[in-house]
Amino acid sequence: MRHKRVIVTSAIVGIVVGVYLLAMIPDGIPSVKVAGQGEAFAWNQNAYWATLEKRFVQQRQQGCGHSVPEVAALLDDIRQQLDGLNSAKLAYRSDSVVRMERAFYDAAVKMGRVQRQ
Repeated sequence: MRHKRVIVTSAIVGIVVGVYLLAMIPDGIPSVKVAGQGEAFAWNQNAYWATLEKRFVQQRQQGCGHSVPEVAALLDDIRQQLDGLNSAKLAYRSDSVVRMERAFYDAAVKMGRVQRQ
């Protein structure tokens, strides 16, 4: 009787180990889209960048003034947008993404007024 119990226990352990080892076999190589395949990256925003640069220079010439509250308000707006986008799935150039990008750039331009002392 004891010999049968050892055989049954060994068989069960063997089956469990076999199933575990089968579960550890990977499914195969997942298909991953590699960056750079397909379309080439194009900035296509040179005019916008030039405008940002001009605004930055203008802001820098005006000096600090009241820019700290403006920058704080812009950063609060960005935080609110980020909270709203936290769980959303967005397309690469969706309106929300473009607005967020513009908000970051606007905040950066305003920060140009605040010079180190």
